[in-house]
Amino acid sequence: KVIGIAYQKIGKGESGTLWKRGVFECACPATHAAIAQGDSLYFDESEYKITPTATGNLFIGTAHKSALANRATVYVDFDGDACAAVAAAKAAGDIAYAAHA
Repeated sequence: KVIGIAYQKIGKGESGTLWKRGVFECACPATHAAIAQGDSLYFDESEYKITPTATGNLFIGTAHKSALANRATVYVDFDGDACAAVAAAKAAGDIAYAAHA
């Protein structure tokens, strides 16, 4: 699986450009705990959102700055190396977390 930010909308079965490094504002689930700068962040495949919850989710990077509890978005410092490790470890399917930066 490859997780990144799409440069533009990518339709199912199409190819496109993904950023795997950098800081992007991403959606969070409706309810989550406060996030401190530097906290590990994960991709929730069921909700297609970023979460501070590790269990059952894929590590993607760290919080670029703090976010209050239940805030709709968080700034994620994507770690391209971690994304590559996830891709190597999980061979089934492809994922592109598409968001507008």
